[in-house]
Amino acid sequence: NGRFMAVGRNSSGAPTLCLSWDGVTWDIMATPSGSSALCDIAYGERTWIAVGMNGTVLYSTDSGNNGNCVYQYWTKLPYTGITRTEELCAVSYAYGNFYAASSANKLWISPSDIKNNPWSAMTTSGVVLKSIGYGNSKLFAFGSGNESLMYKTDDGINWNNTIFPVCLASLTYGNGKFVGANNTACAYTTDDYS
Repeated sequence: NGRFMAVGRNSSGAPTLCLSWDGVTWDIMATPSGSSALCDIAYGERTWIAVGMNGTVLYSTDSGNNGNCVYQYWTKLPYTGITRTEELCAVSYAYGNFYAASSANKLWISPSDIKNNPWSAMTTSGVVLKSIGYGNSKLFAFGSGNESLMYKTDDGINWNNTIFPVCLASLTYGNGKFVGANNTACAYTTDDYS
């Protein structure tokens, strides 16, 4: 939507939210009190969602300003149902919902009204999800437990999983391809979405 957003934490461990219009110059935005370090960010339906440690979920909306809002005001969601012991390491938008990968063997799914309703959880049977990404009408999530697994859905409701060689810690989609990377600096790419 004409903006770049990045999240993380500073040298003291405090959450950091940055905005850029050109990918070169970045502005640091204020985060709500009580927020923890942030791990990932996603955009959908004129809303940004940032997720992170201790179950932190922040949001910023366009508020009907016809795309002119700079998303500089962020709010911590008051109630999500996500516990403070969970690390939310990845988030993506697909099929009208936000999907957040949790360290507690869950995939959290946002309600249509993200501000006032709890999120629902899909358990991942002992698999800790590390990355999630959407593209070409498909949503992928990668995680590890006794073995590395890849989850895939075409509708956000019906999922299937298969064994994958490694657990991808990062996943993105662009120019018709998914690209993922793990912690040993190996990159994987696909354009057949299998």
